[in-house]
Amino acid sequence: MLATAPAKALRDVKGLKHLYLERNHLISLPDDCFSSLSMLIHLDLSNNKLTNLSEGSLRGLINLSELDLNSNLIDYLPSKVFSSLNRLKILDLYSNRLTSLSLDVFSNLIHLQELQLDSNQISNIPVGVFDSLSKLSELQLANNHILEIHPALFKKLKALQNLNLENNAIKHLPEGVLHKMRALKEIHLNDNRIKSLHPSVFNGLVRIHLLSFSRNRLSSLHPDQFKDLVSLKELHLDENHIGNIPASLFMNLKKLITLNLDSNRILELSPDHFVGLTCLKELKLSFNQLNDIPFKTFHPLHDLRRLMLNNNILASLHPQLFARLRKLTELSLDGKT
Repeated sequence: MLATAPAKALRDVKGLKHLYLERNHLISLPDDCFSSLSMLIHLDLSNNKLTNLSEGSLRGLINLSELDLNSNLIDYLPSKVFSSLNRLKILDLYSNRLTSLSLDVFSNLIHLQELQLDSNQISNIPVGVFDSLSKLSELQLANNHILEIHPALFKKLKALQNLNLENNAIKHLPEGVLHKMRALKEIHLNDNRIKSLHPSVFNGLVRIHLLSFSRNRLSSLHPDQFKDLVSLKELHLDENHIGNIPASLFMNLKKLITLNLDSNRILELSPDHFVGLTCLKELKLSFNQLNDIPFKTFHPLHDLRRLMLNNNILASLHPQLFARLRKLTELSLDGKT
C-alpha cells in the first residue's frame, strides 16, 4: 500500500483522466503532487489516512470534475485548498473529522452540484459558506453536531433539490430558512431535537416530494403547516410527541402516497383529517393512543393499500370502518404491549 502520493511516477501520464488511489496509507499530499495532471477529471483518494490538505495539494487539477476524499481523517480545510477546481461538480468529504468550515473554502466551486459533508463533527456553519454554490443540487450534512441553522445559510442555493440534515442537534428551524429554495424536492430532518415549526417555514416549496421529521420532539402542528406542499408524496412524522392533529392539516396534499404518524400521542381521528388524500396508499398510525375511530374516518382513502393501527388501545371497531377500503391489502391490528 502506498504511503506517499506517487508524484514523480505520474509526471509522464499527462493525458490521465481517472486516478484511483483509494484504500492506501496516504497521510498527506505534498504541494503540486498532481500538477502535471491537467486533464484529470476524476480523483479518488477515499479510505486513506489523510489528516489535512495544504493549499497546494490539489493545484493544477483545472479539469477535475469529481473529487472523492471520503473516509479519511481530515480535520481542517484551508480556505484556498479547492481554489483551482472551478470545474468540480462532485465533492465527497463524507466521514472525516471536520469540526468547522472556512468561510471561503468553497468560493471557487461555481459548478459544484453535489457536496457530501455528512458524518463529520461540524457544529457551526458560517453564513455565506455556500453562497457561491448556485448550481448545487444535493447537500449532505447528516450525522454532524450542528446546533443552529442561520436564516440566511441557504439563501443562495436556488438549485438545491436534496437537503439532508439528519442526526444533528438542531432545535429550531428559522422562519425563512427555506424560502429561497424553490427547487427543493427532499428535506431530511430526522433525528434532531425540533420541538415546533413556524407556520410558514415551508411556504412556497411547491416541488417537495419528501419531507421527513422522524424522531424529533414535535408536539403540535399549525393547521396551515403543509398548505403549499402540493407535490408532496411522502410525509414522515413518526416518533414525535404529536397529540392533536388539526382537521385541515393534510387537506392540500392531494399527491401524498405515504403518511407515517407512528409512535406519537394521537388520541383521536375524524374523517376531516384525511379529506383530499385520494392518492394515499400507506397510512401508519401504530403506537398511538387511539381508543375509538369514527366509522367514516377512512372513507376518503379510496386508494389505500396498507393501514397500520397496531399497538393502540382500541376496544372495538365499527362494522363499516373499512367499508370503502376496497384496495386494502395489508391491515395491522396487533394489540398494545
